[in-house]
Amino acid sequence: YLSYNLIKTINSNAFDSLINLRKLYLDQNQIGFFKDNIFSKLEILEILNISFNKYEYIKKFYFRNLKSLKELDLSGNKIIHIDTDSLAHLFN
Repeated sequence: YLSYNLIKTINSNAFDSLINLRKLYLDQNQIGFFKDNIFSKLEILEILNISFNKYEYIKKFYFRNLKSLKELDLSGNKIIHIDTDSLAHLFN
């Protein structure tokens, strides 16, 4: 859990070694964007909570490798644009 930590940015390789991670809670921070490949190694991630941050744009490649994702919480952000097909591959 990385909730409530006033996080503003995350390095693009921050999660690369956490290939067995199933839950990631980044809610209640001040994150406004991710690098496109930040979640690329998290293929078995099931829960991603990025609620109540500062997201305005959801880019096409943010969630592309999250093949096992069952729950995505974007609530509490002021999203004004979601790229076409950015959520289309989330089957669960």
